Amino acid sequence: MACPRRDQVKQRSGMVAGAAVTVTPAAEPGETEEEPGLESPHSTLNLQATQIPPPSRKSEHRRVKWPAANNKEWLKLDENVDKCLESISKGSVDQKLQTMCTIVLNMGAERFGVEERRGDSNPAKLNRREAKISQLRQELKSLRRQFKMAKEEERTALGLVAPPEPGIQFDCAEPTLKEVEEAVRAARSSSAPGPSGVPYKVYKQCPQLLRRLWKILKVIWRRGKVAAQWRYAEGVWIPKEEGSCDIEQFRIISLLSVESKIFFKIVSQRLTVFLQKNSYIDTSVQKGGVPGVPGCLEHTGVVTQLIREAKESKGDLATLWLDLANAYGSIPHKLVEIALVRHHVPVKIRNLIMDYYNNFSTRVSSGQVTSSWHQLEKGIITGCTISVSLFSLAMNMIVKSAEVECRGPKSRSGTRQPPIRAFMDDLTVMTTFVPGCRWLLQGLERLISWARMSFKPAKSRSLVLKKGKVSDRFRFALGETTIPSVTEKSLGKIFNSSLKDSAAIKQTKRDLTIWLTAIDKSGLPGKFKAWIYQHGVLPRLLWPLSVYEVPTSTVEALEKSISQFLRRWLGLPRSLSSIALYGHSTKLHLPLIGLSEEFKVARSREVLMYRDSRDTKVTAAGILVKTGRKWQAQEAVTKAEV
Repeated sequence: MACPRRDQVKQRSGMVAGAAVTVTPAAEPGETEEEPGLESPHSTLNLQATQIPPPSRKSEHRRVKWPAANNKEWLKLDENVDKCLESISKGSVDQKLQTMCTIVLNMGAERFGVEERRGDSNPAKLNRREAKISQLRQELKSLRRQFKMAKEEERTALGLVAPPEPGIQFDCAEPTLKEVEEAVRAARSSSAPGPSGVPYKVYKQCPQLLRRLWKILKVIWRRGKVAAQWRYAEGVWIPKEEGSCDIEQFRIISLLSVESKIFFKIVSQRLTVFLQKNSYIDTSVQKGGVPGVPGCLEHTGVVTQLIREAKESKGDLATLWLDLANAYGSIPHKLVEIALVRHHVPVKIRNLIMDYYNNFSTRVSSGQVTSSWHQLEKGIITGCTISVSLFSLAMNMIVKSAEVECRGPKSRSGTRQPPIRAFMDDLTVMTTFVPGCRWLLQGLERLISWARMSFKPAKSRSLVLKKGKVSDRFRFALGETTIPSVTEKSLGKIFNSSLKDSAAIKQTKRDLTIWLTAIDKSGLPGKFKAWIYQHGVLPRLLWPLSVYEVPTSTVEALEKSISQFLRRWLGLPRSLSSIALYGHSTKLHLPLIGLSEEFKVARSREVLMYRDSRDTKVTAAGILVKTGRKWQAQEAVTKAEV
């Protein structure tokens, strides 16, 4: 593809008679864009850049067959595109970004070819029912606008937490080249491209293009307004569970422009650093969305320890597991804005984030059918690199505002635990007495209703211990719906009325037998069967062995069953010992790891994690890692450290 010549000029159409606009070219790439003037007729280069698709128009970018990462064509593409862009560095930052993406796609399509696309079906016209639904939605929008225009005195005041002024200020400096390179390096090369059509692979292989993108991102940061092409995303349906058939059993994952994901990855990292250094997010309460925090294991370990202590000491304990209905898709943008304001995020960063959220449109495809464009009026943008941090911050504000209703239980070590624990949208409420649990539930329900969200009573669960035994005398309700009692699976662990793990351990044994039998009957060669076990079954099996009280003898029995299948798949004699099969110091070293060894490593790591956790509530909770009498993780760690 040849670069357009400078002397080729094309007059724009559609301008008002007598009005002319002059575009002043930027002196250097990365400088602040100039506003259009009114002195001379407007002209631009003869570059046919694809404009941002309007709401009624489908995206026209092509899927390029990009070469392999070690192909030398990347160097030629990088040099040619950079020279071409250097010769036409005119226009605003939006035009530069759109021009860069267009030239990359056109050159890539010309050199490497494009993938064939399926034919799109014509959109169907609205029937009477759909037209009525559209009318009702317009009326709801009108009511929302009237509610926003109402005075503050007309609204119910709620006591939200007000954090103190920050001791460490937010880093508002322009993104550095190092931050951009780290964001691109951490991304997966196989990630699907968004509306821009350019994947991560291009920026990983073309350093000159990456440097040019960095200069464009600096301009966007300075002006505080995101690029126009970042406001659109293609959505795909992802099932939440096996056998999903209803629309409520699916969630939408948005395919966003790679350039916007790089930009907001930097914003998210700076926001997380700002919140953590000023202790605005209590990691003993909210562990979701906080990097470097093993939230599932720590939350599950504390809850398990409190239930175990109440059972052994014949004490009282009330526990609720609450499930939010469509949490990610129903959180209002106004709640996110309130959370940013109350946590003292600078105005420039708030305006940048809300400019992105308040003008975002998406559409969803399923098979050959594609919906029209819809503006996202509530819910976070799934797939966006900053959405997780924003959701975690908003939920932390609600939880911290509700926990003033009652104190949490006290562990045997004397540490007062928080009454509410959250991992993103999974909430666990724990108190010593039932009335306190009811007060917390009422406070949470009031705040969630104010935020225009709701709980799902059918998927929530309750557990009440009286004198160390499960009691069914006490029930909790959300509105007029009673919350069922256990069994409940929370953060990967099942809690039932027996307060034992025997049923879960038996289910783990049955699952392992089903998995190994399915692999054995797959018809694959033996070495592939062994590979599936090593990289598929073993990691999946370690999770239940880590969260339940599984004796070492039970793990050894499971390993014995696994060894029988491995010997058969690899054609080894039945008399071959486990040392020869899993040993690392033998002459014939097989790339296999024994289940018992991995179990001991995982449980020892868990002991160190609880002991050295950054959360003081976890370190002082006295969590015990029980592995039976044959081998004890705590003793093994103590001996290893001596």
